[in-house]
Amino acid sequence: MKNFKLLISILSICIFAFLAIGSEDTPSSSSSVSDPGVCNCVNNAMKAGTVNFSESIQKRCENYAKTLTQSQKEARVRQAFNCN
Repeated sequence: MKNFKLLISILSICIFAFLAIGSEDTPSSSSSVSDPGVCNCVNNAMKAGTVNFSESIQKRCENYAKTLTQSQKEARVRQAFNCN
């Protein structure tokens, strides 16, 4: 069971990284998009496929990621590894 939880955690981080870095779009200049918090995004991604997953938080995370530059996205992924 411990290995399964570790696998799910790693998969969730990968999904988050894909969403955060995967977009090659030019960053949006919209300042109305607020940061939902990297740990909120990671923790929600870890709940994917469960009743506790929030589509709303997921959308906010995706929209915020679209406003970031590539280097900001990479820094955000590094921050994600410090979330519990």
